Order: sequence, then structure tokens, then C-alpha cells
Amino acid sequence: MKKQYFEIHKYAFNIFNQNINELLEKYKDGNRECIMFGTSIIAEMIVDKLKDTVLDISFIIDNAKMRQGMTVYDKKVYAPEKLNEEFNDDYLILIASGFQNEMITQLESYGYKYGKHIIKVIDLPELMNDYSYVDRSGLHKLSRDEVKDVQLGILQKIKECAIKYNINYYLQSGTALGAIRHKGYIPWDDDVDVFIPIDDYLKLIKILEEDEQYKIVSQFNTDYYFGWGFGYMVDCNTICDVNKFPIQVTTGQSIDLFPLYGIPDDEEEKSYYIKRVKELENNCLIAVEDNERIKAINELNEFLLKYKYDECKLIGNVLMPFFVKDIFKKEMFGDGVEKQFENLQLMVPTEYDAYLKQMYGDYMQLPPEEKRVGEHFYHTYYNKGI
Repeated sequence: MKKQYFEIHKYAFNIFNQNINELLEKYKDGNRECIMFGTSIIAEMIVDKLKDTVLDISFIIDNAKMRQGMTVYDKKVYAPEKLNEEFNDDYLILIASGFQNEMITQLESYGYKYGKHIIKVIDLPELMNDYSYVDRSGLHKLSRDEVKDVQLGILQKIKECAIKYNINYYLQSGTALGAIRHKGYIPWDDDVDVFIPIDDYLKLIKILEEDEQYKIVSQFNTDYYFGWGFGYMVDCNTICDVNKFPIQVTTGQSIDLFPLYGIPDDEEEKSYYIKRVKELENNCLIAVEDNERIKAINELNEFLLKYKYDECKLIGNVLMPFFVKDIFKKEMFGDGVEKQFENLQLMVPTEYDAYLKQMYGDYMQLPPEEKRVGEHFYHTYYNKGI
């Protein structure tokens, strides 16, 4: 067994399974046609759980235009407007998302009713704010600024390793956007995301094996897959309860490290690659027994490493939430350029303007006030007496 700097909790996962069973019992007469709203990891799990049952998903709807028309989890993806154009009183539309309220409002505008047509498989915002499964009494909870200080320390460590061991890395997603637009954190955000080419990612895992403070927790050096294609780089001087379905994990305060993999550029082969990666990911998430899960993780890793980073024109990580959007031309990243992020100078993709436009469109435009909220769920404490 590999040494693991974390503890897995099953609180939310057990509720999820219970709700699925209750759903199957309630609609066992088989008179409803079941639709999934969304293509997230949770949607993938629901599709799998309901496969070959009376609630086998007929098709998926998703607001992301780039996924519409695709086949995901062996189900065709359509725009939600399909439900408006062909209203069906027998539709049962399943939701499991942090954006559940917006989804319900959208569906109700088509004439569907919550409780009759629209079902929350799990109340994700409620579950992700429930920390009753751990007891941290007596520990000092870190403030937002203290959490950021810890995260900046992790980034400084990555920079030091990059210089010393010739490792490439790039700030990504909201962290790259923060560097360009705010010269640091997006004011309402509280996490850090970093891309690292897979060969350098594996090298960094080895480098940190003997480090007393910093470790990497990932599918490549533990017996768990944490979802969304990322690993954690943790500060072991802290303890952090991460409440992010389907994984509820206790480790150190962390930043998210996303490997960049080589991806085939032939359209047919790329479509197969995406489909196969998502199938293999699902096997990791639904495995009940330890040996099944470890076997599934090894198969996923083997397939991801099959396409050599140095030999591919396209790179990315289709395990990420925006899996189609997270495919890039390799030259977009290049050697990277340094930009200010808080008190550090850190690497972003060389063509950061093209990268941010691909991810966000007009990225310099601030979102509406009501959208300026953090979406991350964790509590952090100094690691004393544990």
C-alpha cells in the first residue's frame, strides 16, 4: 500500500447512493422517460447507476454549446431547448449541480415543474456545506488571508523546483485570469490551479517524496482518483477538509495540480480518446472494492500516458470539468512567460491572451455582481495535535 497523506470520507457518497435507490423505488413502474441535465462527473455517475434500470437515461441536455451534438457516456447531448420544443409530461429531468437553482428556473420557464418533472438527485450546495462528518474542535481555523499565504508558499515551492529541476508549469483557469486581470487572486476566488506537463508532473512527485512539508497527492502515487483530473499539492503543516463531491477528503491545505497530457489531433481518434478517457474515469469512481478501484486507476493512467506529450501537437486534460474546452495547441503554452501573481512572479502560457479567450471569451470584462462568488468548499486549520 502506498503511503497516503489523506483520509477519505464517504458521507456524501452514501447519501448519493441512498437517493438513487429511493429514486428507483419511487419510479419503479417505469412510466417516466429519464433525462440527465449536465455532463459533469456527477452526471456520469448517475448515468452509470441508472444504466439498464427503469430509469435508464434517454439523453443528456447541457448548456455548454461545445458539448451539444456530442455523445457522452454513450448518451447524445442536446441543448436544453429541446425540452421546450417537444414538451413531454412524462419527462423526469435529473439534476445534481452547484447551479441547481439556475437549472430549475430554466426548466420551469419551459413549463416543467419541480417535484413532478424536475428532481434533485442530491442537493449539492447543501451537502458541500455540511462538515458534520469531522470534528475540528480546539484547532485554529485559518482565515481567507491565512489560506492564501499557505497557497502562495506552495506556489513558491513549485517555482523553486521548476528552476532547480527544469520543470515547466503554468498558472491556469481562474489563477491565470487573476494574474492577468488582477495581478493576483480574483477578489472573490479562493483557490489556485496550475498546469504541469505530465512528464514534469511525475518528476515533481518524485522530487517531493523526501520533502517534509510539501507532498503531491494524486492518482499516480495513491490508491485514489479524486475526480476532475487533478491532484493536490499539499502543505503538511496544515489540515484541510475538502468537501467536493464525489470525493470528501482530509489532507493539507492545497493547490490543484492538473497534468497536461498529449492528445491525438486526428478528429476520429480524438473523439475516441475523449470517450475512452471518460469511460475509464467512471470505472475509477464507481468501483466499490479497493482492488477494483486500483485496477481502474492503473488502466486510466496507462491510457493517458499512451499519448506522448512531446510527440503530440495537441495537449490538455479532458478529465477537467470543461473537458472539450481544455484541449489546446501545444504552441499556445510554449516555455511560458512570467506574470505577477500577488508577491510572486509566476509562469502563464506564452500565448496567454489566446488561452484566456478560449476559456472565458472577453476575459477582461468583469462578471455581474451576483456572479462574483467563490465556488469552493474547504475548511483549513493549523495542524496541531493531529
